[in-house]
Amino acid sequence: MAQTSLAKKETQALTPIQTLRQMLEAAGMKQEITKALPHGWTAEKFIRTAITAAQRNPKIAECTARSVAGAIMECAQLGLEPDPTLGHCALVPLKNRASNTLECNMWPMYRGYVSLALRTAVVASISAYVVRDGEEFQIAYGTLHQIHHAPIFPQSTDQKTWTGAYAIVVYKDGPPDFEYMERDKILTTKKRSPSVRAGMSSPWDTDEEEMWKKTAIRKLAKRLDLSPEDRRLQRLAAIDGYREAGVQKIGLGADEYALPDPGNGGGALPPATRKGETDATENLAAQASGTNGGAAPAKAESGAKPAQTKKEAAVLKAKPITAKQRTDLYNAAGQVAPGHDNMMGFVKKIIKKYGFEKVDEITTDKIDAIVAEIQAGGYPD
Repeated sequence: MAQTSLAKKETQALTPIQTLRQMLEAAGMKQEITKALPHGWTAEKFIRTAITAAQRNPKIAECTARSVAGAIMECAQLGLEPDPTLGHCALVPLKNRASNTLECNMWPMYRGYVSLALRTAVVASISAYVVRDGEEFQIAYGTLHQIHHAPIFPQSTDQKTWTGAYAIVVYKDGPPDFEYMERDKILTTKKRSPSVRAGMSSPWDTDEEEMWKKTAIRKLAKRLDLSPEDRRLQRLAAIDGYREAGVQKIGLGADEYALPDPGNGGGALPPATRKGETDATENLAAQASGTNGGAAPAKAESGAKPAQTKKEAAVLKAKPITAKQRTDLYNAAGQVAPGHDNMMGFVKKIIKKYGFEKVDEITTDKIDAIVAEIQAGGYPD
């Protein structure tokens, strides 16, 4: 009887949060998180923060395992904690209409931009503010290049009275700079947001003032004069901008890491479902032990067919690009013109020459040439 009870307990299905914890604390995943985190951060604390964020939003546990792992890895690489108290970034579930699944996305917040900016070697302070109707506000461009704002307290929380937002950066060496965005431009950005278009809950609903500030500070961040070591901030601005424009699967996706997928028993996080995909957990274990997943090594057979025929290779070349290749394309465009508002228009001009209307239509046999042309294209017109 005791043995039967023990067996039932051992085979009891894990809850989604338990499955998430198991996935993040797996040796392979934990190792990848450790490598991605900034110096001085510990994987243990970061994982606890991510699990706490998931507990506060049960929808995260309904997302695909690969998207959750990719979003958390993105946070680690950028040095942002998905802690609602800190307000650096949020984990936001969004519906993928193509696959009819929920996918977890890393959503940067205003204070995440501030935190990254203050870690650079050149920024002394950076801040953003919302301008309200009736407040004294003046901007001078040209040689003066200054801004004057006298807010009225208490500040109105009625979004209808907000007329714009601006961000200011003070450099450790050099004159300050600012970026102002009018109300209509911010609302246009909001309308482009995938979560708003889908009618799903997002920071635009819960923290709209922070999102106004973030929109202004993101535009300013694109042109900050940073060293290569400080480019996390501009990388964040590029990733965030594409996502706000509805471009998915960019940034540090799970495809860049050997991320373990959990099982699918008892309400667990659903595993990745790409055709032909193997269990990364088994792969990691096999690499660690130097075996082929516990199986006997395959023996070469005399007269066996080649692993891949020319016809099969041609079919492979015609396959759609991977998430990592898509990321490389956007990163190349971002390096050419990181502050250009119509970067997607520039990308579309290039890919149209190769017979594609959308980035998702690009095939693997064309991606290298497209990326090379983007890198050599100079500043887009």
